[in-house]
Formats: sequence, C-alpha cells, structure tokens
Amino acid sequence: MSKQKFKIDKTSVFSNAFSGIASNVLQNIFLGIFFILLAKAIGINNFSDYVIGNSLYQIVGAFSTMGLANYFIREYVKQKGENDYSVLHFFTTEVLLSFIAFIIIMILSYSLYANELLIVQISCILGINVLFDNLIYSVKALHVANKTQYLILKITLFEAFIKLILVIIFYFLPFEFLQFLFLLVGFRILTLILAFYTLTNSVKNEISKVFKLSIINHPIKFKKIRALIYEGRIFIIIGSVSTIFWRINALLLSKLVDKTEVGYYEIAFKFFSVAQIIPVILLATIYPLMSKYYSDKSTYLSISQKAYLQILTLSVFTTLSAYFIAPYFIKYFFGSQFLGAIKLTQYMFFALIPFSLSLVQAYVLLSSNNEKLDMWLNIMNLFFNTFLSYFLIKHIGSKGSVISITVSFILFYILQSIILMYKKLNLLGSFRNSVFVILFFTIVCITISEYAIFPNIPPMGFFISSILIITIYARFTGILNTNILIKK
Repeated sequence: MSKQKFKIDKTSVFSNAFSGIASNVLQNIFLGIFFILLAKAIGINNFSDYVIGNSLYQIVGAFSTMGLANYFIREYVKQKGENDYSVLHFFTTEVLLSFIAFIIIMILSYSLYANELLIVQISCILGINVLFDNLIYSVKALHVANKTQYLILKITLFEAFIKLILVIIFYFLPFEFLQFLFLLVGFRILTLILAFYTLTNSVKNEISKVFKLSIINHPIKFKKIRALIYEGRIFIIIGSVSTIFWRINALLLSKLVDKTEVGYYEIAFKFFSVAQIIPVILLATIYPLMSKYYSDKSTYLSISQKAYLQILTLSVFTTLSAYFIAPYFIKYFFGSQFLGAIKLTQYMFFALIPFSLSLVQAYVLLSSNNEKLDMWLNIMNLFFNTFLSYFLIKHIGSKGSVISITVSFILFYILQSIILMYKKLNLLGSFRNSVFVILFFTIVCITISEYAIFPNIPPMGFFISSILIITIYARFTGILNTNILIKK
C-alpha cells in the first residue's frame, strides 16, 4: 500500500469525523438548551423525578430494540431483490418488543416507586416513546442497509429542534408538567413521519409491496421472529450495557440518598456526555480503517496508536478544562438551585481519561474480531460499577457514584490491556506501559484539579507523593527506558 493512498484515506476519515462531530455538536446544543430550560422551569425536585422516570424508560428501552439492526442489515442486503420478508419480520418484532417494554416499564415503576406517584406517571408517559423509538430505529437500519446514513442526520436534528421549540414554549408559557410530557411524546409522530419520508422511493415501494403481499400470501411467522431475536442475542447485550451503566447510578441514588442528588448527577452526566462526542465519533470513523487494515499489522497498529495518543491528549485537556469551567457554567446557566451539581460534575470528569482510552482499546478488540471478549468485559464492568456505586454511595454519599465510574473504567482498561497483551495487540508495547499511562495521567489530573477527592492532604504533599509513587513504579518496571513513541 502506498503512502499517498493512506494519506487520502486518512484525510477522508478526518473529514467524515469532522462532519459527524459538527452534526452532533449542533444536536447537543439543541438538547443542551432543552435540558437547561426544563431543569429551570420545573425545579430541582420535579427535575429529579423526571430523571428517575426517564432512567427507567431508557434502561428498559435499551433492551427493547434487541440490538437487531446489525443482523437485519446483513440479511436485508443479502436478500435484496428477492422475495424478502425480513423487513416485515424486523418491523413486526420491533413493534411487539415495544409493547412488551412498555408493560415492563409500568410494572417496574409501580414496584420501585409505589409511593412516588409523579415518578410512576413520568415513567409511563415516557414509556410510550418506546414504540416510536423502535420504529425510528428500524427506519435508521434501512438507511444504513441502503447506504443513505447521511439522511439519519435530518431525523435526529429535526427531533432535537422540535424538543427545543416545545421546551421554550413550556418555559415562557408554563402549564402542567405532565401535559408537557404528553406533548413531547405526541410530537414524536412528526419525527416518525419524517423518518419514513426520508426513505428513497424504491425502498418505500419495496416495503409497501412486501407488506401487501405478506397479508395475503405470507402471514407473520412467530418462529421467524424467535429466530430473529436469537440472532440478536449478542448485539442486545453490547447495545444495552452502556445505557444501563450510566443510568443505574441514578436509580441507586434515588434509593440511597436524597432525591435531589439524582438531579445533580444528571447534570454532571449531561456535561460529561457532551465531552464524549469527540472520542466516540473519531473512533467510530476510524473503525472501518482499523478493520480494513487488520491483516497489515504495521499499518493497523500505526492507525490505532495514533488514535490512542490523540485521544489521550484531548482527554487530558478536556478533563482539566471542564474542572475549571464547570462551576461557572452551572452557576450561570442553571442557577443557585443546582449548585450541588458542581462537585459531582468535576468528579465525573476524572473518568474521561480511562473512559476514552478504554474506548480506543475496545475498538481494537472489535476490529480484531474479539467482540465476544468485549461483550464480557462490558458486562463485568457494569456489575463492578453497580456494586461499587452501591457501597460508596452508602458510605460517602452521592460523590461515591461518580468515583465508582472512574475506578470502574480504570479496572476495565487494565483488563483490556491484559487481553491485548496476550493477543499481541498492546498499543504501547507492553502491559506495564499501559498501566503507567492510565495511572499517571489520571492521578496528575486529579492533583492539578485542586485535589478534590482528597481535600485533607496538602496540595504539594499530594502531588509529590503521587509523582514519587509513579516514579518508583516506572523505575522498577523499566518503563522510563521504553520507547513508546509511534514508529514512522
């Protein structure tokens, strides 16, 4: 492969990454304003109820799609042009699963929050969204199968814009909060209409033909639906674990500490989720290149290592910036009711470095056909975070939930590094290099950020102790003599 060709591919990758980041930034601006206005309009108590109800809906909703898009896309492309009824069974499965998910949401909300009527009402109203989620999800899968992914952007931006318009009306012309939620759900019909409208005429005709013929000659086969769900069993786990990981802490907080802490946690998470955009989109864009050049180990490792170092640099910069910006941002945009979110936001950003670097290593596992290992690591990380969060929240309060996230991702990263070492895919040359990097940069960021987790230790003493420990580790492991720079 020539250098010139690789350079062109690289330019294309970063062009696509920039496009994806730009569109996501615009979407997050809309949703960020929605979030701020909603929180200020309903106050910390009702906002916390909204977060709890929304968390229940999102956790169950994460399961409801069953992660079937990947399997459907493969079958759709394979059978295109024939009498393909996978479209019918895919759409039917998603609709049936949405009704099951709605029933589960109702049962869970009544079981967990029987004495909190507003939370139950919020969960049930938002639970109606599952039907729209699954249908829109199905249309997005069709876009991917037909290589018209760029049209998905129209769907997501339109939906974010509609939510923004509704919350502005709610903020300046206050009416009942539950009525506002019904409006949010009702207007998703427009998103669904747009989703179907964006499909090409040939795809619309194909779907219409399949559904008409099916009613007469090919009735829905539940055996086929069961097979479809079985095929998606791995995708459901991978697709849902991430959502559950972030939402489970909100439910734990609602049961173990004052309910207002849930609202503070959500603000911290929203702030953090915006920072995730760059590494997530950059890696999603680089992933096809990683998969393409996996057989060429030199090029493959070069691409992966460059991504690793670039994302490490971005993560350190973002962590330090967010720590100092968060107090001013929350005071100015959210007001005095939400000052309790400042420390949680600052603590949560300590997780950005291990999260981002573990994301790089996750893509290395996926691109090297180790998706099952990635799945099991994600499951272990979810359980570890859940148990550690429960323990820390009970002993040190709400900050335990975000400290747990940082610790969980460090452990997750270390386990990934062990696997990559055995697979001979370690991006920094050795396991000890990987551990050094994660400990060094995480501890240094905590140190620079006013030693928030260890306020009783003198700043200079903490800094010197941290550097001393890392230096001793480096001396005895020999990392200081190891060249971890990328070979040109």
